[in-house]
Amino acid sequence: MEKRNIVNHLGQIIGELELPDWTPEEGWASRLSLYSQNQSKPLDQIVYSKIEDYERRAPKLLREIKVSNTLAGITTSQSAEVFENFKDVILAIREGAFPTALYLLNAKSPLGYVTQDMLDEWKKRVISYL
Repeated sequence: MEKRNIVNHLGQIIGELELPDWTPEEGWASRLSLYSQNQSKPLDQIVYSKIEDYERRAPKLLREIKVSNTLAGITTSQSAEVFENFKDVILAIREGAFPTALYLLNAKSPLGYVTQDMLDEWKKRVISYL
């Protein structure tokens, strides 16, 4: 995990943000920019809006993963295995809890049908939604 300073719109360091080492610069910029804007809305409304945005986009992310698996030739029994072994990740994505899904994916290892390449691809997809 890598840490970077969180800087507010006044240039003051207000904390640290920790993201996986492989997070692209765009991901860092997107996450850190939230803190550097002059916030005319109360913080709870900003957080509410972000959660609402994640929840709104969650079905699309799940759909992308399903399409990818289908095109890769996943069978019904393999699909059932993925649901059983990765239900925590699937639930987090379905609920729009993308940071939690990424945390859970980082703790996972290849298992059954799911290869390391697949895990890495899922991580990249989740990061692209942050």
